[in-house]
Amino acid sequence: MWVQFFFAALLAVGCLLLPGFLVARGIGARAEFALGVAPLVTLACYGVMSIVFGATGIPCGWFSLPLPLIVIGAAMWVVARRRDRGVELGFSAEAERPFAETGLASWLSPVRLGMLLAVAAAIATSLAVYVLNIGEPDAFIQNYDNAAHLSRIHLFATTQNYSTLLGGTYPSAWHGIAALVESTLGVSSMMAEHAANLAFIVGAYPIGTVFLAAVLFPERRRVVWMSGLLCLSFGFFPWRIMLFGPLYPNLAAFCLMPAVAALFILLCAPKVGAPERIRYGILFVLGGMAMALSQPNAIFSTGVFLIPFCVWRVYRLVAEALGDRKRKAIIAVAAAAGVAVVFALLWYALSQMPFMESIVYYYRDTPLDFPQAVRWALGFSFVIKRQQYLIAMVVALGALVLLVRPRTRWIVFSFALIMFLFSVAISIEHPIANILVGFWYSDYYRLAATACVFAVPFVATGMDSVACGVQWCAGKLAARAEGERERFCKMAGAVVAGLAVAVIMAINYVPFEFIGQYYRSYGFDAVAYEMRDMYQDESKEVVGPEEVEFLQEVSEIVPEGEVIMNVPYDGSVFGYALFDLNLVYNSFGFDPSAEAGVLREGIDRIATDDAVRAAAEAEGVRWVLQLDQGTGPQHFNEDGSIYPFGYYIESWLGITGVNDGTPGLECVLAEGDMRLYRIA
Repeated sequence: MWVQFFFAALLAVGCLLLPGFLVARGIGARAEFALGVAPLVTLACYGVMSIVFGATGIPCGWFSLPLPLIVIGAAMWVVARRRDRGVELGFSAEAERPFAETGLASWLSPVRLGMLLAVAAAIATSLAVYVLNIGEPDAFIQNYDNAAHLSRIHLFATTQNYSTLLGGTYPSAWHGIAALVESTLGVSSMMAEHAANLAFIVGAYPIGTVFLAAVLFPERRRVVWMSGLLCLSFGFFPWRIMLFGPLYPNLAAFCLMPAVAALFILLCAPKVGAPERIRYGILFVLGGMAMALSQPNAIFSTGVFLIPFCVWRVYRLVAEALGDRKRKAIIAVAAAAGVAVVFALLWYALSQMPFMESIVYYYRDTPLDFPQAVRWALGFSFVIKRQQYLIAMVVALGALVLLVRPRTRWIVFSFALIMFLFSVAISIEHPIANILVGFWYSDYYRLAATACVFAVPFVATGMDSVACGVQWCAGKLAARAEGERERFCKMAGAVVAGLAVAVIMAINYVPFEFIGQYYRSYGFDAVAYEMRDMYQDESKEVVGPEEVEFLQEVSEIVPEGEVIMNVPYDGSVFGYALFDLNLVYNSFGFDPSAEAGVLREGIDRIATDDAVRAAAEAEGVRWVLQLDQGTGPQHFNEDGSIYPFGYYIESWLGITGVNDGTPGLECVLAEGDMRLYRIA
């Protein structure tokens, strides 16, 4: 099974990166640049094609989504190579200049090395925190959001319709990648889910962080490749949001943010020719589409990061346009302030739109006060309650360095704004707080993830400063030496700098016992434990092994396609993804139809109530399924395993009231507290 999982993950990465890479190469992007924008191009194209195919009845799959894009992209690339190269999209000369003129180092540039290190770091961290802690490759989290995710993946795979409009509008780019894996390899929805997660964590995010660093720091070679090495330095992202919800679509969208932000910065850069700017603009729009199709709140997260950039850019443009005129600084500051006010007004206006009301004013608990929230944010524990003090100090050093440099000062304000919004979301319950953080459902998990994504430039800059400090000391010693001793001092400086970086990384990842308990970095240890607990703790199972076996027996008895009435909270909600059972409730939440509501409240009266029988006929219901039959306080078996969140006893009395003596129902299968009834 693990071999199958390896190929599933490999296919997911290929489906996410290869089509977009070839298309980007076809429009003039160099290899590393094309790799950075590949997920954006792929997902935007998949999204549009899936909507069109869904509306026209064309089936979605490997033959209609990745394959045509691969063929078209390859053809574009061949044509581009045969004609005059003309426009090329790439990074700065420093970022792409090899480390040496001969040997292996002549093949490595800061960008290329950074991307290699980023993927290696992502693979190693994913194995340690994620893959080795889920138990089995088809294990799955059994809670509210994941029931919907698994059902949507399976729906896509079985109907061959990947449209985000299918069954109601819902951002489905992540689901589409998982469905491609399931339909192509025939693996379970659960395994496909893990493969899709790894595609974004290993394939999109780490490469995107290097892409952003190469754009932000075009002359800082070591910062560029260090951003790859350190891209997963924070315990919270992406691991903790995989356990809350789980927010898999948001995970996918957040993995795209660095590359989208980088494209916007390139789009607004000075001294860029029109052909390049047009291409940057097209890629940026595709990136926005990809985020919208994954989870739209990532657009707001990226916007928060870029608003200070826009303000700074306007300041620079006005100051340069005014030349040596008097009071140019005052006018430039006024112009920048005006832009900031415009953004604030747009933010407020959008938050007050009627269609945003249910999102902006969504209720969340606020477990901290504001000073506590700030401390948790600055220590990068967020909700894990495990501070990462050492890496926080490196980030602070990086922030100080970036604040000193005028060209990068805006990044510090961006990060401060994100940290402020997290602190507001987790600590303040007020209408003004809703306006500030409501675009994320006032969810501090999403804002904490945003902070981790955009903290990578700071940790890379801070670590570079540590290395520079060590090498500066070595340089001072070398200046006093001569000959071989001078060369030795310089080499020793480089080695010690590397060791310093390695020690900081080790202390950040591993809670060594020689460090005082309060100061140990338990971040990764904590999320690995939570991952293990969520996937392998039997007490958290809503549908246990015996119930899974019963569902399989049900699938062998019930003819394919016949509709089964069920209570999702007893675990039967996962029967659709597991065994393709045609359940009325294959996710938690609202009634799929008015008839379903009638049945959940009254199917136990089907023999005597004409309205209930009419509803069953209209819905096509032929069967009733129970996995925890009983008369306990929750109207289930007291020893049963149910999902309590969102369950209201009075809403399900029709099904929980069914027993072996209910008129109009025939018991077809019975094992313990599990029942399958046929409507007579």
